[in-house]
Amino acid sequence: MKTEGAYDHCLKMEHKYSIKYEYMLNIGLMKRFMKEKEKICPLLLNIYTEIVRPMTDAVVELMSEHNLVNEAELFCSDL
Repeated sequence: MKTEGAYDHCLKMEHKYSIKYEYMLNIGLMKRFMKEKEKICPLLLNIYTEIVRPMTDAVVELMSEHNLVNEAELFCSDL
């Protein structure tokens, strides 16, 4: 029963963060970012283009190939 509850919770959180993009920002990190935004902002596009986007594409491709519904199934599977 606990496993089912944990799985349901993971699905709800994945929907909340991956689909609805409802993130809670850490106030301390946000204040630090605002102070150093001139240093950080130019790097964000490069980080996204070089690291985040290719990784996201690879994960989505693996999920499609193996008929997986979410990332949790991918990371828990034995491919």
